[in-house]
Amino acid sequence: MRDHDTQGFETPRRGTYTPLWFMAGAFVGAAAALLLAPTSGRETRAYVGRRSREAAEGLRERGRETADGFRERGREAMHEAADCGRQLWQEHGEPIVSAMKQEYEHVAGRNTGPKANGSVAGPTA
Repeated sequence: MRDHDTQGFETPRRGTYTPLWFMAGAFVGAAAALLLAPTSGRETRAYVGRRSREAAEGLRERGRETADGFRERGREAMHEAADCGRQLWQEHGEPIVSAMKQEYEHVAGRNTGPKANGSVAGPTA
């Protein structure tokens, strides 16, 4: 059974709606401030327009900064992956190429040297 003091205020996941309620309260407070402000309509409109432009420019600037950050992190990840690939090639590239050449020559019938398993292959007549 529910406690009488919290009835109607519980949500399925506690705290899920907190940002929504905060924004709703901020909007109501801003609307009340505009309606009760001791300035003329022209001054209020000018103020609201100026603040809106400032907020839009701030959002644009933060968007640019965020995009620059993502771009830089992507560039760093690309360089890191390239370095890792170079290191792997330096460690394992030559043995792979050598084995591929050896197998190609074996298949083509030109190899008379030892195979990887130690047997000697040669052309069959």
